[in-house]
Order: sequence, then structure tokens, then C-alpha cells
Amino acid sequence: MTARALPIDDVLAKRIIGGTTAPTGRYPYIAYIQSTYNNSNFMCGGTIVSDQYIVTAAHCFYDESTGHVPRDLQIKIGYGSNDLQNLVFKDAMQLYVHPQYSPQTSTNDIAIVQVPKLPLDGQNVDKIPVYTGELFPETQFVALGWGVVDAVRGTTSMLLKEGVVTIGKDVDCARYLMGSGNAAFSSNGRQICSQNSLAPGTSPCFGDSGTGNIVYVNGKPHVIGLTSFGSGANGSSRCDAPDGFVIYTHISAYMDFINSIVKLQ
Repeated sequence: MTARALPIDDVLAKRIIGGTTAPTGRYPYIAYIQSTYNNSNFMCGGTIVSDQYIVTAAHCFYDESTGHVPRDLQIKIGYGSNDLQNLVFKDAMQLYVHPQYSPQTSTNDIAIVQVPKLPLDGQNVDKIPVYTGELFPETQFVALGWGVVDAVRGTTSMLLKEGVVTIGKDVDCARYLMGSGNAAFSSNGRQICSQNSLAPGTSPCFGDSGTGNIVYVNGKPHVIGLTSFGSGANGSSRCDAPDGFVIYTHISAYMDFINSIVKLQ
């Protein structure tokens, strides 16, 4: 799973590997993002953090062939339903990509999309706070998305999927990211790492990029990260590889960037 948006008509346009259909109304703060350029449509997810702003992954808006945001880029945001057929769409007003985002290394993989005011009703459409507390290895969280569900058979779904994944051990994540278990890595830094071996059979996949990852604090949902990229430890592109890892942008590490655009309350 490289850092890329998924073409909507791609043969792999499926959903979360090993996940289940999300109950109606459970995640009213998750948005669908459709990007169009070069006469092609691409899909990602995003998270509503205020009535006009959605946080997502920067790589969702980059043309892989040029490494830049396309000049003819058009963005639509879908919200209000778990079912793609029932989403309400709005055209984006503005895109803010982190100034230090690197397509080559997938670092600082965060962007903010501004839309016309959303009808936050606390039921079908809502915002979610960012979790700014400490994260610990082997903590479980919820991954979401409208991405790949079966990389082998090509099963598709129009419904939002959810799956529980587990934060990896720092030493294993360091080995995956940097080639050495002695390298410094912590999921309290700018990236969060989940380890497939700790939650076998469940993993975000192509098309889940940018979608928020959820923890519950005193029973209330908070967003901790954005799905960025992943693969098997040996470079396999199979999202459900037993030795695989997935990397997420750690949102709380980017509060200065977010607050420079939108003041979260």
C-alpha cells in the first residue's frame, strides 16, 4: 500500500481488509473525498474537525507522474451517510497542503480541505476532536474507510468499513521504517505505526488513505491519525500481509499547522 489515492474505477476499488460494515450513524465525522484531474477520479477519506474544514492526507491530491498538485484538480466532499450512494456532495473551496509534505518520503502527509458550511446536526453530520494525549504500543484503535476489502478476490462494497488495528512495538516499527530496530521511533512522534501481526487479518488498504483513525476517551470518540501508507515488511503490496505495517500521520503533532488555518474549539 503505497501513499496514493485510489482510482474510483480501479479493479481494486474495495474496502478495509478484514473489516465489517460500520453501523449507520456511528461515524458522522468521516467524509468521502473525490479528486478529479487528467479526466480521472480518485478516492480518499477525510475527517470533519469543524463545520468548514476536513483533515486528510496530502498525498490524496498529488499526481504521481509529476509529484505536484495538478493544475486542473477538482475536489468534492461527500458526507452524511455510510453509503456512497446516499452521500451529499459539496465542492471544495480551498486546499491547504502542509508546506513540508514530501511525496518521496510521505512525511508530513497532511492536508486540510475547506468546504461551504456543513450542517452539523450531531447525528448524520458531526465534527470530532483531536486526541492530544500519549499513545502506547499495543493500544487498539479503529481504522475506517471506503477502500480495499479483498486484495485477492476483488470484492467490492459501497458501505463504510471499520476494523480494529493495533499500534506496533516501537522497535518493530523502527525496523520497518528505517531498516534498523536500533533507530529511534515512537508513535508519539509525527507518525503512528500499526502492526498487522498484532491484529491478524485486519488492515487499511488502497482507497482508505486520509481517513481518520479513532480512539475512545471516556466513551467519546477522538481522531488520532490519518491513514498514509503501508506494506509487508519485505515490500509486499498486500495490505493484509502477516508481517505488514501501516503508517498514519499523527494529527496532534500538526496542531500548529491545523490551528494556522482553523481554530478548533
